[in-house]
Amino acid sequence: MFTKKTLLIATLSLAIAALAAGLATAADDARSKEFDFPAGGRLELDFPAGGSARVEGWDRPTASVTWTDRRNDLDDYDVAFDAGTDGLKITAEPSRRLQQTSLHFEIMVPRRCDLLLDTAGGSLELVGLEGSFRGRTAGGSLRFRDLKGSARVTSGGGEIEVVDCELDGQVRTGGGEVRLENVTGDLEARSGGGEVRYVNVRERGGDRRGPASCGDLSITDGTILISNAGGSIDVREAPEGACVETGGGDVSVRRADRFVVARTGGGDVDVQTASGAVTASTGAGEVYVAIEGDGEGDVEIRTGLGDVELVVPKGFGAVLDLEIAYTRSSRQDYRIDSDLPFDEERTERWEQESRHGGSAMKYIYGTGTVGDGAHRIRIRTTNGDITVRER
Repeated sequence: MFTKKTLLIATLSLAIAALAAGLATAADDARSKEFDFPAGGRLELDFPAGGSARVEGWDRPTASVTWTDRRNDLDDYDVAFDAGTDGLKITAEPSRRLQQTSLHFEIMVPRRCDLLLDTAGGSLELVGLEGSFRGRTAGGSLRFRDLKGSARVTSGGGEIEVVDCELDGQVRTGGGEVRLENVTGDLEARSGGGEVRYVNVRERGGDRRGPASCGDLSITDGTILISNAGGSIDVREAPEGACVETGGGDVSVRRADRFVVARTGGGDVDVQTASGAVTASTGAGEVYVAIEGDGEGDVEIRTGLGDVELVVPKGFGAVLDLEIAYTRSSRQDYRIDSDLPFDEERTERWEQESRHGGSAMKYIYGTGTVGDGAHRIRIRTTNGDITVRER
């Protein structure tokens, strides 16, 4: 005799089984084709309504194409192939209006292959290829591994990862993190709103490469290298040094050895317990720098507007070169407050300064040599105080 409870359980079990069967059918719904494809040919992907692809190289003169969609029936798409002596073009778009497409292609082609991509949205993954890679996706991740050649690929928004590649050109995303790791060549990476991180990136001549602000610093595999179009940067530890820059946002670097370069277009800069040379700059914001140990290197700090505080260990030998500039419209009572002895000079006349848009400025200078003068401390600020402390 069936009770209401057992009938309910049986009904739910049948519904779950039917759903599982439907999902399994959708997952198993894949279609494949194979075409002759010459080495060095071109693969063109044109997905007007969106679609993602993974393209991998192999040692066969053919192209194998498999396509799936985990949400929709493949009959809902018009997928066309144009195969010729110079390669293959794949065009895919819905045959009826779909609210969401998740069409995905898995493609195998000869290792020497050029690629041209145009999709309204979807990820692109390239593995084990040599050639020229061009195109765009309106939104989706870009993942490149074991590539040789040149790339010029953009995404409207999504992460970019380039690993174990020898590439020239440019990869760009409107927003998302970018990671370059074990990359050789003149490859430029940009993000409109995410972090660009360099790990063992080298010029073709063998020199390590990072953000433009790094200059000729001695970069190692462990050096933290970050470049942002905008947004804050927080580095908690940098035993091999750090070179970081952002178009705008706060920058914080802690427990750093060897050197620190920290730059922002606008925001506060906080560099603590640095044991090497420090360069810190901001277009407008406060700067705090703390040196420990012998501080092997010089200190240069610059802010376009704001206070500066520097903390050095006792017995820190240095040549001081300090400057405060202030405008007529400011409070005008700025000062240099230093535990290290210095000579102060103040200008009496208002001077026109072109770098400040023609604003009339007065200056406070602090100079002197402390101990053996082994380090140079150069600080520049506008409309802010300078404080130097020993600890």
